[in-house]
Amino acid sequence: KDINKSDNFADFNQSWSGKLVTNRWVKRVIITLIMLNALSMGLSTSDWATQDEEVAQVFLKLDLTFQILFTIELFLKALHWRLHIFVDGWGLFDLLTISLAWVIPSLLLLRTFRLVRTLRLATKLPPLRKLVLAIFESSPKVAAIL
Repeated sequence: KDINKSDNFADFNQSWSGKLVTNRWVKRVIITLIMLNALSMGLSTSDWATQDEEVAQVFLKLDLTFQILFTIELFLKALHWRLHIFVDGWGLFDLLTISLAWVIPSLLLLRTFRLVRTLRLATKLPPLRKLVLAIFESSPKVAAIL
């Protein structure tokens, strides 16, 4: 009986998390958060932001907030997709970008890597996904010409 309860609980978690991460409005909120995060990252490198310690701290706290929200989204996706998150290329991309942002200790590497996170937008917008895939597929051919 305990196994059945455990399976029912897992199925329930997969069901509600799936309804949440596939919801049209939730997807729009995530897209908006990604765009706001990209804007915040751009503004945080401005002279007025880097030269004022208080402003810099605000941007660091804002970035941490975005990171926490994206981690929650990833957790919900993992509940829904289970092991499939490791098979799906875009799911794996989200997993790697979000996880590495927590792990990379170097500020310089972290700033560079944070910019890559904006590519997560491609996981949310199918036309942008096609464009990114086309760029990645054509890159070796362009490099061969050079």
